[in-house]
Amino acid sequence: MSGYVFDPDEVRAVHAQWTQLLTEVIKDSEEALKIINIRAPGIEPASETMAISGQDSGKEFERHNESVRDYVQSFVDNLSSAGSGYLQEEEIAGHRFLPRS
Repeated sequence: MSGYVFDPDEVRAVHAQWTQLLTEVIKDSEEALKIINIRAPGIEPASETMAISGQDSGKEFERHNESVRDYVQSFVDNLSSAGSGYLQEEEIAGHRFLPRS
């Protein structure tokens, strides 16, 4: 017999891991918004320059995070689709080989 064989529990475990990663990436987005909203503590050039630099860093972090979030979401969606299809096929195949009474 050739091909791959997946244990249903393994499929669910991998899906759970990627779903957890997606949750963490979404939480990171909240952190990026905190950085984007940094304000200078005073009205002087040094404080304003640092605040602007922080905001710019936060915006880049959010752009990167959005890219990662899209990738992980797509992977979770594809894994869900493939996993459910695979598990359904395995169940159907398993019933084909059950002994008849």
